[in-house]
Amino acid sequence: MFADMSTPLVVLEYIKVFIWPLTVLALAVGFRARISALLTRMTRLEALGASAEFEQAVAQAGTEDAAPQTARTSGLTWVDVRSYQDARAIGELLRQHGTVGVNLEALDDADAKRIVDFMAGLVFHASGQIERLTSRRFLVSDAN
Repeated sequence: MFADMSTPLVVLEYIKVFIWPLTVLALAVGFRARISALLTRMTRLEALGASAEFEQAVAQAGTEDAAPQTARTSGLTWVDVRSYQDARAIGELLRQHGTVGVNLEALDDADAKRIVDFMAGLVFHASGQIERLTSRRFLVSDAN
């Protein structure tokens, strides 16, 4: 098939073949957090004459209703934030313990920024402070 074609034409044919799968793959990787969030809310799927129905508990497993992971080390409580829904837990732990470590490594950039903005409001209200430990880990404390 390619014996009589020049090298640039062969390369062009390969690009034509692979451009759509690569585009779809790039979009899926780029929007993986949003796609994952949408899939966790899906309760029914119909395609090609077949259908599937998911229980609400299964569809929400590991998302909004799940409490954030917390760990207490050396007198400091750490919160591993997995979604913006965990923001309230940060405020409650700050009220209980006075100082909270917050890990935002599991979040995409948009939700991480929202959590940092939320923490800024918390410390402003509590006359506290935020200390950045790494690009995604923070120490939040109240005035005490």
